[in-house]
Amino acid sequence: NQTPEPIIKHSDAMIKIEGGEFTYQKNTTETLPTFWIDKYEITIAQYKAFLDAISASNGNEFDHPDQPIEKFQHKPNNWDEYYKAANLGAKYEGNSVNLNCPVIYVDWWDAYAYAKWKNHRLPTEKEWEKAARGKNGRSYPWGNELKVLEPINDNFIAWKPIDTSRADISEEGVCGLF
Repeated sequence: NQTPEPIIKHSDAMIKIEGGEFTYQKNTTETLPTFWIDKYEITIAQYKAFLDAISASNGNEFDHPDQPIEKFQHKPNNWDEYYKAANLGAKYEGNSVNLNCPVIYVDWWDAYAYAKWKNHRLPTEKEWEKAARGKNGRSYPWGNELKVLEPINDNFIAWKPIDTSRADISEEGVCGLF
């Protein structure tokens, strides 16, 4: 009995965040140039493609120049276990997971290498904040009122595929920032 090939929803969509002034932490005003940010979080399937690519190259060309010497790989903790569960559409640590769920246990060095591999860069703190809170410094990506983030598919409670959140979308269209 063979497991069916999972349907992988790759999304390399990016959102353009217009430059200008915005309300930053504690109501200070900052100014940023226009920048682009990924619309969705990086999925397990996308991260697997990265791991396969860098494994095939046997190099460290995507590592940050200051990466600690003891950081010798970009495979996250528990990767084998949760990738297997995601590939089967099974449960990991009691939560349903599939290849369209965001990758977890990735540290800053891993995120840097992935972004460099994609010919992107990591957003700065201020860029992330503007993408999440908007020009006027909303309390949450969707507005100022806290609300329950109901998934489209109730099978995914803690670890939702990137396209199942109805509410965790900023006014700019960026998903998964909460």
